[in-house]
Amino acid sequence: AQRVFVTPEKRKEILREFLLEDRFAYNYNGLNEPSTYTYKGVTVDWNHKRELFTKENLEEITDEEIENFAAENFNKYEMPCSYNQYYDNIEYETYKETFTTPKGEKVVSFGYYGQDY
Repeated sequence: AQRVFVTPEKRKEILREFLLEDRFAYNYNGLNEPSTYTYKGVTVDWNHKRELFTKENLEEITDEEIENFAAENFNKYEMPCSYNQYYDNIEYETYKETFTTPKGEKVVSFGYYGQDY
């Protein structure tokens, strides 16, 4: 799974939106695709889903909910995380190599390997 490394603030923003969207009621069309979304009595079509991501709605998602979700689902999704969170939670063997090129550029190579659990 490909990981996206982000700042802690951006991580919370992404996961807060993900958890809010999970609370939407989906109304499906005949093709079994969401045609409208409803949250707190407001219904919008799929082109206007972002209108439900109001500051008030997003602030309902607590930091505790975000961290619980992230802890339970770290390896199930391509979860955005910081570099340190990645290495603290990965279930594979990891490596990290740093070196400086002859032109003085600092390079960091990192990754993981092992059985695919």
